[in-house]
Amino acid sequence: MKLSIYLPETKKTYAATSGSTLLHVLQHHRQDVPAPCGGKGTCRKCLVTIQGLGEVLSCQQILDEQLWQTLGLDLDQSLEVHLPQQHAVQFAESALLPDTVLDPLVCRGKVVLTPATLADPESDDSRFERATGSKVPFQLLNDLHQRIASGQTPIHFDFRTDTQEVVRFVENESSPTLGCAYDLGTTTVAAYLFDLNTGRRLAHLSRMNPQKTYGADVISRIEYARNSADHAGRLQHVLADLICNMADELIKKVNIQSFSHASGTDGQAILPVQTSDILVMTLAGNTTIMHLLMGLNPARIAVAPFVPVSLRGQILTAGAIGIHLAPHTLAVLLPSIASYVGADLTAGILACGLDDAVTKTHPSARTSNRVLLDIGTNGELILAGPTGILACATAAGPAFEGANIDCGMPAFAGAIDQASLEDGELRLSSISGQIKGICGSGLVALVATLLDAGVIDETGRLLDPDELDGTVSDTMLRRLGKIGPQKMLALSEPDDSDENGNWTKAPAVFLSQKDVRELQNAKAAIAAGLEVLLAEAGLTFQDIERLDLAGGFGNFLNIEQAIRIGLLPESLYGRIRSVGNSSGLGASLCLLNDKKRQQADQIRHQVRYIELSGDRRFNDAYIDAMMFPEE
Repeated sequence: MKLSIYLPETKKTYAATSGSTLLHVLQHHRQDVPAPCGGKGTCRKCLVTIQGLGEVLSCQQILDEQLWQTLGLDLDQSLEVHLPQQHAVQFAESALLPDTVLDPLVCRGKVVLTPATLADPESDDSRFERATGSKVPFQLLNDLHQRIASGQTPIHFDFRTDTQEVVRFVENESSPTLGCAYDLGTTTVAAYLFDLNTGRRLAHLSRMNPQKTYGADVISRIEYARNSADHAGRLQHVLADLICNMADELIKKVNIQSFSHASGTDGQAILPVQTSDILVMTLAGNTTIMHLLMGLNPARIAVAPFVPVSLRGQILTAGAIGIHLAPHTLAVLLPSIASYVGADLTAGILACGLDDAVTKTHPSARTSNRVLLDIGTNGELILAGPTGILACATAAGPAFEGANIDCGMPAFAGAIDQASLEDGELRLSSISGQIKGICGSGLVALVATLLDAGVIDETGRLLDPDELDGTVSDTMLRRLGKIGPQKMLALSEPDDSDENGNWTKAPAVFLSQKDVRELQNAKAAIAAGLEVLLAEAGLTFQDIERLDLAGGFGNFLNIEQAIRIGLLPESLYGRIRSVGNSSGLGASLCLLNDKKRQQADQIRHQVRYIELSGDRRFNDAYIDAMMFPEE
């Protein structure tokens, strides 16, 4: 059997094994098909189109002789499969880098060597080490010898400041020295390219994490990895390949484009540059993502007592974890804090200065009480307070990333991202284009707006038309309907309903009662987690000086609407700020100054993790937080 995969710009043909699901074949060949539920068939996001058959769920479509016969195909003919077009990711910008001393892990050096003589016939490597203090590894000995034998002077080289080992020899002092910082998010991956000689950021970009094909959240990916070593290897390889591809894109971007932005943002690099000029990359992600990238087994993270293989930071050759840029490229993996508080939060603590809010010698002698809330596919909270730094992770689920929502989607073109009421009418705005679905910030905005309109009550119930008062417009009433027992609110043009409000088919885009419940679960988990941290520290909301809201979702969130649904406390209004991609910012700081990396290692030991599962305080607060606040 043959399978022809049609993409918007290319056509590829693969062999298909009889009895396999279409999703399995697509995943095996690394085709990007969303499967947030891990192929269980519950999310209905893995829809593809089979020529002659129409739309099918790829996780349920079995490839066998009967399918070929149904379509009138001989077994040596190709089945035509059309994948949905992927859209660009909305980029969550980091705040500008604060002033930091430039002191990267790899620095440039030069030396003029005294020629050897009969009286001083010292070996090349010993002569070099005596003059520079840097050791030459075995693989570079011939390179050193050729430069000395040819009379090159001075000799320019890049070396590690922690081990004093030479990384590579270069032709001249102006040879580019680049570094790349990565935020490895569960849904999106962001990358930032820097000139390590000047500290200037040259380019940045964001791409979808290809692991999402195998599950929207870390638990789904752990389950997938547990199935076989091949599955675990696939999760490692697709992410490593993306890291390499993003590095290539960044290099091309710098070489092709001319940047003229203000100092501190994108700027012009010395041209040309190449991927072999990337000497260091710093990487931060949640604990599961870091395990998968390093090829470590994450299985025990998913079951009590939630034990990871390792939380330590690592400095490896990038090739050791499948990132094949150049033999000398170093991968610096930042340390994690706990199974569900990863290196992304370590980087976030560093970026937001929460470790500085607590003095190193005596935690109670704090300068301020501050909170870092990172809302993404997971929900993590950090509190710097009188008892030191506390952390917890909430099982918020991926609702804020658009997963597990009937018409949910990431922040792509076409996603509803804002909603409001104007003269009783529902006004929607989307990210650059016709409405196609709902992203996380749009979900919050919709529910907040419908609460204000009286269409949703404080318990989260979508009200029936006959329960609404006379202030609700006829247009809004027409949006309400149901299919079977499931209540819905149409966000695109609905079909006419019968006298009982039943639609014959669902609108193209809608908000369902189930979606509202998903949001309630997610926002209640985060609100309850914050309550537990405050109780553990002996604080109230009035004691909090500032709450930093991090992550891509937090960057686009309307604060007032988040307060309206009870995701954020009203008592903190005016003390909440969005900090953007704090993980990417922290990884960038560690790239530019290796002392920041060492500081990140210290943070891991400063933080006390609070396990919420089984915590009665969390369970009680969670139940209370399920309700929406009354106006």
